[in-house]
Amino acid sequence: FPVTISSYAGQGGVRDRRRQRDWGGNIEAGAIRITDDGEFNDVDSFAEFMGYYFSEGSFFYHKDKNSWQVKIAQSKHLDVMNECCRRLFSKVWKATDAVYIPVTDSVGKYFKSLGRSHEKCVPKWIKESNKSIIDIFLKAYRLGDGSERTRTHFGGYESTEVCYYTSSEAMMSDIGEL
Repeated sequence: FPVTISSYAGQGGVRDRRRQRDWGGNIEAGAIRITDDGEFNDVDSFAEFMGYYFSEGSFFYHKDKNSWQVKIAQSKHLDVMNECCRRLFSKVWKATDAVYIPVTDSVGKYFKSLGRSHEKCVPKWIKESNKSIIDIFLKAYRLGDGSERTRTHFGGYESTEVCYYTSSEAMMSDIGEL
């Protein structure tokens, strides 16, 4: 299902299961609206981006410029993350160790509503998505803050061990649930 990020006064804001944030917008079925000038129906790319954001992302509000910026800081897999960002956002700046994305006020407030690193949790729309979307999100998260290894056991059978890292108890619980 497509997702829309938008801001409407009076609709109560985003509610995660822990607390009300001060965003003042909502997420609803429809097209993904990332920039003022673009609509996307690419939920796969947005789920992938959210995995990168939750593992390696942050937001910043520039008071002097009255503008928001989202940053994905990662050097090892930066090219893959940059490609995903370019599918969704009209302006993306790639540095040697991070991708910077200027975003609209509404989108900036949405990312603020998701909390800082120790407060982050998986949004309800991802948890209620189909297995394909959840797998895309988890793979992207793991690329930023996780690992995967295959082990050969006695008797010759193999198993794959997947690890996710986070400073957020809520994120730990949500990833375990997914």
